Amino acid sequence: MATELRKVTAIDCEFGTGDATSAGGHVGAKINATHIPLDLGLDTLTLNAAMLGLVVNVKAFGAVGDGSHDDATAIDDAVDYVGDAGGGTVFFPKGTYILGTESSRTSTEPAYILPRSNVNMIGVGESSVLKVKNGEAARLDPIGPRIMFTEVAISNCIFRDLTFDGNGLNNLLDGSPVMNYGMINSQGAGTNILIDNCTFKNNPGSNPVAFGTGGRNVVVRNCRFLEMGSAIPGNVNPDHTDIYLLGSSNKVIDCYFKSGARVLGAAWENHGIDFEAHGNYVDHYNVGMWITSEDGNCKTTFIHHNTFYHVYGAVAWSSGNNNGFGRVEFSNNIVIHDPDQEPADGYYAVYGPDTANDLCDEHDVHDNQFIGFAGCEVLLAGTIGCKIWRFYNNYCENWDHGVLLSTNAPFDGVYSNHVLDIHDNVFNNCTKNAIVDVGGGRVKVFNIRNNTFMLSQALYGPCIYLRTTVDVGGMISGYVIAELYDNDMDLGAGLAKVTVDHVSLNGFIPASGIVVGCAIGSRYTDVLGRQFIKREAATEVWHGIWWAAASPTAAAYWTAGDRCFNSAPSAGQPKGWICTVGGYGGTWVSEGVL
Repeated sequence: MATELRKVTAIDCEFGTGDATSAGGHVGAKINATHIPLDLGLDTLTLNAAMLGLVVNVKAFGAVGDGSHDDATAIDDAVDYVGDAGGGTVFFPKGTYILGTESSRTSTEPAYILPRSNVNMIGVGESSVLKVKNGEAARLDPIGPRIMFTEVAISNCIFRDLTFDGNGLNNLLDGSPVMNYGMINSQGAGTNILIDNCTFKNNPGSNPVAFGTGGRNVVVRNCRFLEMGSAIPGNVNPDHTDIYLLGSSNKVIDCYFKSGARVLGAAWENHGIDFEAHGNYVDHYNVGMWITSEDGNCKTTFIHHNTFYHVYGAVAWSSGNNNGFGRVEFSNNIVIHDPDQEPADGYYAVYGPDTANDLCDEHDVHDNQFIGFAGCEVLLAGTIGCKIWRFYNNYCENWDHGVLLSTNAPFDGVYSNHVLDIHDNVFNNCTKNAIVDVGGGRVKVFNIRNNTFMLSQALYGPCIYLRTTVDVGGMISGYVIAELYDNDMDLGAGLAKVTVDHVSLNGFIPASGIVVGCAIGSRYTDVLGRQFIKREAATEVWHGIWWAAASPTAAAYWTAGDRCFNSAPSAGQPKGWICTVGGYGGTWVSEGVL
């Protein structure tokens, strides 16, 4: 215990002064609540007396902070003391606090410090460092060292202005098994937890921040995660996640995830009921975020205004326990993929859901920028199990496939989706198909509206390739630029209830009838300005209308019954011409003279 005690000052604590108190021989300060910053980003956090109470300095309990002395026991004693007193704050002045002794309060898994409910831990920022001692990974194998860990639920805690250093270069792992190596962990639930302006670095294991099932309002804000997992030279960790959260109403806000080499894993995982992530920057991770509904039905997931840079995927849905999702929204994000090394399973900007059991009521992907490179597989894959799936106002560049729909597995015994809606997007250099579905599943309504498709080099293949069956109806419409694609659309017979009403600046209606699976009355305008109307049920029969000053001579495909009106009529001149024999160029006969 401490041999020298002193009152913690306002300068130490950075949030106000109060009356001196003395309890059990340890001197602290009672916080003046009017000086507490209340904007904690927690919806229902109550700053009660237990949270604000006593403030103690870890150095009053024997911590030295000189970068060599083992301070673990002194810090754990300070936390325990404040917890026994009913709550308060443990303060870490400037220093590097070495951790190499497990808490005597640990039950089954080793940890240096056991966090407790109503106990805050606050430092002065980058210069308040909790650092794992050299050689601890080998000494504590196979579980690994954990800076703060408890097996029970904790609540009403603030962790602020601290740096957690896993000392990875001196605690390398060999990948068998993958150690959790937690920095702030609760195996039980976390409720009303704020982790603010902290730095987590050099963690060779997984899940530096993690909270278990049943809690709510865990907020990780303004934090930095640096040189994690496999990014540490010589470290083997094939499955790393920086933040792993269960429970409800959790948030990851304005955090920075950056490593010089690739991190094999995700920046964060949400396995909870409601979740929001915004304002984050992720660099050199396999995946920005994993989501699954493991902890009950995930009612809402909002992922917006983040930047994912040099990633293989921004968001991936895993099947989890297949409890389903309510609404998932991915919006106003920037995704830039890494061209350095292609993963074995390809690139996906947004992947999933990947099984019919991942039932989702609504999935919206809108107002994002997706930047790939030559060889990127799929911008977005997997729509199985989404009742309503919308993709709109996105800019998409340099992908093999733009949107790869997966409609091959019904979620209700009949339909893969109720509504698919793709509109007002720009697809630039999607070099195979901009929109493709080869699953052949059933949907109720399918709309593709007002999209723009562009290529920089001529490639074989239709811009839109669909083999979906649509039962109710839908529309493929809008002014579509599909230059340099072999054809605009290849629609299977299952889209017979979908109406085409669009303008093309690319191709012709070829002999094979490339636009076949759509409703009678569909309209199409090709590169020559010919207007085609589907008037018969037979899939290849489109009748074209054109205007010209003479009978058509263009080497384009024509169908018997197509008509060309005289665009410069005068007395004695033909009214127009009608195609009597179909084929390239066709055979034309005058309809009589004026």
